[in-house]
Amino acid sequence: MNIKFINHLDPFLEQVIALGKRNSATLGLMPRDAYIDQAKKKCIVVTHDDDMVIGFCLFRIAGSKDRIGITQVCIHENHRNRGIPKILLDAIQNKYQHQFAGMLVSCREDYTHACKLWEKYGFVILKRTRSRSSEEKYLLKFWFEFGRPNLFTQEVSTLKVVLDLNIIIKLRDCDSSIEEVHFLMSDWLIDEVDFFYAKETLNEIHRDQDHKRTDLTRQYLSNNFKSLTCNPKEIQKYLPKLETLHPGESANYISDRKQIAECKACEAEYFITIDSEILTRREAIQDYLNIRILRPSEFILELDELKNKQLYEPARLQGARYTIQKINSSQLASCIDIFLNKSHQEKKAEFQQVVFNTVSDSQNSCVKVIISPENEKICIFGIKYQIESIEVPFVRLKENVLRNTLFNQILTEFIRDAVNNQKSIIDIQEKSLPSDFISILIRNGFFKLQNSWCKIALSGICHSDELLDRYSPLGQYQHFTETLGMVSSLNKNEKNEFLFDIERKLWPLKLSNIERPVFIVPIKPYWASQLFDSISANSFIFGAPPELSWSRENVYYRSVKPNLEKYPGLILWYASEQKDFPRKKAIVACSYLNNVEIGEAKRLFTVFKRYGVYKWKEIFKLAGENSRNPIKALQFSDTEVFEKPIKLKRVQEIMLSENFKKNTFTSPVKVNSTIFNKIYKEAKQIK
Repeated sequence: MNIKFINHLDPFLEQVIALGKRNSATLGLMPRDAYIDQAKKKCIVVTHDDDMVIGFCLFRIAGSKDRIGITQVCIHENHRNRGIPKILLDAIQNKYQHQFAGMLVSCREDYTHACKLWEKYGFVILKRTRSRSSEEKYLLKFWFEFGRPNLFTQEVSTLKVVLDLNIIIKLRDCDSSIEEVHFLMSDWLIDEVDFFYAKETLNEIHRDQDHKRTDLTRQYLSNNFKSLTCNPKEIQKYLPKLETLHPGESANYISDRKQIAECKACEAEYFITIDSEILTRREAIQDYLNIRILRPSEFILELDELKNKQLYEPARLQGARYTIQKINSSQLASCIDIFLNKSHQEKKAEFQQVVFNTVSDSQNSCVKVIISPENEKICIFGIKYQIESIEVPFVRLKENVLRNTLFNQILTEFIRDAVNNQKSIIDIQEKSLPSDFISILIRNGFFKLQNSWCKIALSGICHSDELLDRYSPLGQYQHFTETLGMVSSLNKNEKNEFLFDIERKLWPLKLSNIERPVFIVPIKPYWASQLFDSISANSFIFGAPPELSWSRENVYYRSVKPNLEKYPGLILWYASEQKDFPRKKAIVACSYLNNVEIGEAKRLFTVFKRYGVYKWKEIFKLAGENSRNPIKALQFSDTEVFEKPIKLKRVQEIMLSENFKKNTFTSPVKVNSTIFNKIYKEAKQIK
């Protein structure tokens, strides 16, 4: 019996899909494309004898939650009761135990055999919640800890999704004519999504002349979904424009517009429908309201991307000009009133004392406030500079749709500030962090230590064996020293993956003894200045939009060929020739490559639109003015801009010294880690 993590090209995939479909009554419905999508991410592991699949486990990597989500485990009918689920789960644990905190699975309580299986493996029951089935069934949420500090105990928010009435009616009637609708009731979605109905739905239901059916629908709504709540005046302000985008005078058209407006007013960013007219007109509506209108199958396929969108959405900052400044005496009293945590019954005197203590130590501390284009104070935070660390005694953001985005960007600023001031530790001491912020902290490499969230922020390049000697403050963190102690017990591939994960968490430090894919990618200096090269942007009178300088993640579009980029890996950005740009024909920055996506131009633009740098006309031109032509999206993050660019001639010399051919980088080129290390050292001026 063999174990294999398969991809979308593997011949075993068709057997996996067939086996899953045969057992959909207990597994739940899963679109064919969802299997393919997870296979592309190598998130399906199979056991097989020669050319036959015996069993499989389909899982999701929930990086923002620091966990693996088990979606389906299925064993062929002729091979059950042979311990195969354990073999599959062992494979996942062995591969990911050093990268994530553990595994989560939801299982129907009445599936007693399956529940016993999870308990036998070592899962523990965290929670009992109602299933979304029409009958009153309950789910048990099981958790298996990998042995790292368990961050899962922090509650993490779910997506807020509004269902159109046409979806709700199909579900009420168990109408199987449109199978994709029933994907939404899959038990594995319980941990990811909260489904809502708009209040306008009640008016639509009332128009049904069958009063018995009306009562049934109302009962179905109250039993299975949550109701949106918002100020009706907020809904009204979107309706005039929606009349032009989705015209129609009938009661149904009016209700459509009210539902969509209500979705926006209540900050529920996803509206799921099978209404063909709404779907045909959705592009203009999405552009106006900045919500996503999707079919059920589209929603399932894009779920991972949508979850990340909830936590990080720099496109929402486009066109806005936020200012960050040290707080002045005239702002102090109003800021304390605005950012007092009333929901946690915080005492004003206590918060006031924390702020005053920080402000008063002007030599070593500062308090900053972020102000919106409307001159509204939306964030306040304090920083104290200690000998080896920066402490953040408080960080408060007003509740609005940009709160998560701003918090993500503020963390990036903390990291850069620590590195620039040669502080190796960031210590966030805020006591009342919202659950979404916990997810964002984890994604940025922070870990919980007593009452603080800490991150180790180092710079330079070194061998992993030298870490504790070169950066002595690390020794005080037992979590980190224990993690490093695991390295010796790993095989070569496991060690490489493990160290790469450590390097990401210690950003911007680079470890010299990791083998990872490295690509020199050409980019026009203009796009470099807009995406990440602040030095180049600052040489022009208008520079780059300030909000882009905050962006931790971004996307670069290019043609499909040559198709050689692999992730996770590293990018060295080669700024090509372009008039009026001083930083050209040189490597100007490096980034982590997180994802490579190839698809139709229109679909990729829609999926990655949240990054907000590119306009459709630019993508349309790249695709040869055909929206169906394929293009490639390189999703990257954690960029370091080199003050000292490495000129083409010197790059060629380094490549020749490592037996690589001379290259002018008109298209991406794969190199090795040794070349990356040499270029990085020279660019960062490291001896």
